[in-house]
Amino acid sequence: MDEFTAELHARLRETRAELRKATESGDDHHGVEVLSSRLDALRRIAEDHDIPHGGDDG
Repeated sequence: MDEFTAELHARLRETRAELRKATESGDDHHGVEVLSSRLDALRRIAEDHDIPHGGDDG
């Protein structure tokens, strides 16, 4: 796995964890929306580079 792919996977994991934590803690809507948008952007980057991103599970 190259460095780009490894970093992308790490950012996807981190963002999913942050989003899960924000959702579970009842964080404000804005925070959840920002994290959801970040996750969508990371998924698009992965898809643009033909990198499996694990859907919603990892």
